[in-house]
This record gives sequence, C-alpha cells and structure tokens, in this order.
Amino acid sequence: MYRAAARERGFTLSGRFLAGARLSFELQERFGREYLAELGCSFGQAWSNWPAMMTREGTRTTYSPVKHVLLNAFFQLPAERRGAFVYRTPGKRLTDVTELDPRLARMVKKEAVRLLKTGRTGTVESVLRATGHWELFRHNRDQFPQTNAEVLAFRKTDASERKSGGRAVHAGRLRAIAEGRQKPFRTWSQRPKRERSGSEE
Repeated sequence: MYRAAARERGFTLSGRFLAGARLSFELQERFGREYLAELGCSFGQAWSNWPAMMTREGTRTTYSPVKHVLLNAFFQLPAERRGAFVYRTPGKRLTDVTELDPRLARMVKKEAVRLLKTGRTGTVESVLRATGHWELFRHNRDQFPQTNAEVLAFRKTDASERKSGGRAVHAGRLRAIAEGRQKPFRTWSQRPKRERSGSEE
C-alpha cells in the first residue's frame, strides 16, 4: 500500500525504482526533525531509515503505530517539494555529530524521564538503543559531550540499573524498601552469628 502510494506521488527513479531516500527526506522536511525526535521516530541519513524501509516490497519488519500514522498522514498531505535533495555517490558517509549531539542528548534525557515515570530501570546501552544511536555513540563517545553529560546524569538516577542494584528483581526490592513495602536488608554485622557462620551452635 505504501509502495503504491509512493509511486502515485512520483517518488520513482528511472520509472521503476522507488526513490525511498527522497521520500524520507521530504517527510522529514515536512514534519521537522525535532517533532520526529519527540515522537521517537527520528532518523539520520535519508539513505537508511524507517520511511524508506516501510515502502519496500515484502518487508517483514514490524513498525510502531506512530510511524504508520506519520507515513499515512504524509501521503494524505498535498504534494509539496521542500528543500533540495540530491542522491549522493556511493561510499562511506560521515554523520554530522555536531548537529546530532544536542538532539541525542535530549532523547537520552527523555528516555530517562520515561523510565523514572514508569518505575522501570535500564542500562546506558538500552537507553541509547531506544534512540537508535547506540553503536554510533559507543564508538565515538568523545564526540558527543552533551550526550555524555546526559548519560552521566542518567547513571545517578534511580532509573539506572547500576544505581538501583543491577538486576530488575533487586531493583524492585530496593524500590519496595524505599516505599515502605519491604523491610530493609540487614547488613552482615546485623545478622545472627549462626546465620553469619552458616554452622549450628
């Protein structure tokens, strides 16, 4: 359905290939990067992204409802060419980390707030994977100072698995103690001698 809609809107190359990158570029121009980021639907290069993937024939990937809403809305809007788009020559392309860093920092903060509100915990990796930029961040950490600052702030919150005690079960126990639903853990010195030695007296 999406593929047919894209063809009807003229997103084709040489008459038979689908111009998925140009479609994604214009969708991003129409809705704006900030808005897409707030919805968790942002993407980097137009050559590798969800709008183009959703128009592929026979794709088996499952996409979130909000992405279906956005793509459907885009096809319902009047056709409009916004900005200049040119297909680049093949080869490795560099990501503009200067432009991405502040956006990624905001996404990390938003994901941390979401975890806190829902009472869940996560790791730095899980938070960055939720933004879709974990691999890029882990290999170029020094180039993301603002994101790094948000990551360090996240580690100090109760949403961090490391701060909450690691495993989700233990984190749940810590929350129960904080909320008064469970007695605090006893320290080693507070335990009876029999329990500490593990032998009968």
